[in-house]
Amino acid sequence: MRRVTDSRFDVPATVAEFGSRLYLANARFSFTSPPVPPTPDMWYNAVAIPRP
Repeated sequence: MRRVTDSRFDVPATVAEFGSRLYLANARFSFTSPPVPPTPDMWYNAVAIPRP
């Protein structure tokens, strides 16, 4: 196990391995203050990085 960082990480919520890459879905915990319930027009993103 090792720590991996990337400037595109916000709050990675989950990770999936596919081939030689890791895909991390960013959560939306830091999007608004105070937090608001999600709506259909909110955007989410995922980050793909080479598998360490």
